[in-house]
Amino acid sequence: MNKNTENPVPENSATASTKPSSSYGCGEYREEMILAALQRSLQNPDLTDQQKQTIEKQVRELEISMGL
Repeated sequence: MNKNTENPVPENSATASTKPSSSYGCGEYREEMILAALQRSLQNPDLTDQQKQTIEKQVRELEISMGL
């Protein structure tokens, strides 16, 4: 059998590029989801000033740890 017919998808196709080029894992995904949830929480009009400040601090700290 010809080698090209064994694997009809060329290596430089879109499927070959689905592998992440950097190490992106569960931890990074988790941080992104926490950040999104905190940012959504800030949209709550019922937050007290103290709650808003606390959430804003958490957002800043998380953004720094994520390198944003």
